[in-house]
Amino acid sequence: MGENNAVDVRASGFLDLDEIGPLYRRVKDYVLQRIQSGELPAKARVPSEQELTELVGVSRMTVNRAMRELTADGYLQRVPGVGTFVADPRLKSDPLSVQDIAADVAGRGHRHSAKMLRQREIIACELLSRPFEISSGLKLFQAIIVHMSDGEPIQYEERYVLPTFIPDFLVIDLSAMTVRDLLTSRIPLVEVEQTVRVAMPEPAVRKALQMGQGEPCMLIMRRIWTSNQRVASVAYLYHPGDRFELGGRFPG
Repeated sequence: MGENNAVDVRASGFLDLDEIGPLYRRVKDYVLQRIQSGELPAKARVPSEQELTELVGVSRMTVNRAMRELTADGYLQRVPGVGTFVADPRLKSDPLSVQDIAADVAGRGHRHSAKMLRQREIIACELLSRPFEISSGLKLFQAIIVHMSDGEPIQYEERYVLPTFIPDFLVIDLSAMTVRDLLTSRIPLVEVEQTVRVAMPEPAVRKALQMGQGEPCMLIMRRIWTSNQRVASVAYLYHPGDRFELGGRFPG
């Protein structure tokens, strides 16, 4: 990445100082609009803080805050001694919250779509009954869904739900509504457990996510409890390592 990747934003005009709102927020909004419109594509060099200060007519401190927050949010990547660049458009998820994949994708300016691979009733084996804290042989509903960002697969969702909580689960179009939205609209969810690890996916998962041979994935195992202390849902969420990242901002 070098100077030849720089994008000149002078011609389009940078900021209307008569707009209402904090200056740093308006600087952020402007840069985000240029990223989402494609004017600043992935890996393009963003004007330096000094250049932005001159273009915008605000203080260096104001520009610095905007750039730091855009970097923390995953939109920019700062390379010491080189410059600031538009980050690759990976999906970024907060490991301490229950993320809705559709909202995550839309929040980064991309189009979410989903493809249903399987939706059926199964009998819980010992391996599945354990995370649900139920006996083997009971019925579970299963859904396998591939989620995409602008047509590129970014999550393979292997979801299990207790029929007690959503008896009509098998007739709901889960390509139009995420399971997370379905659960929160039907039952009171009070506790979430998430475990994250690197895994080598099975061939079916690898094929659905269009991953290369030998490429690892990030696996999130998620359990959700209801107000009566029962596990309502267990999900195994597979993500290609080069198209997904976990990140969060927490109090020190």
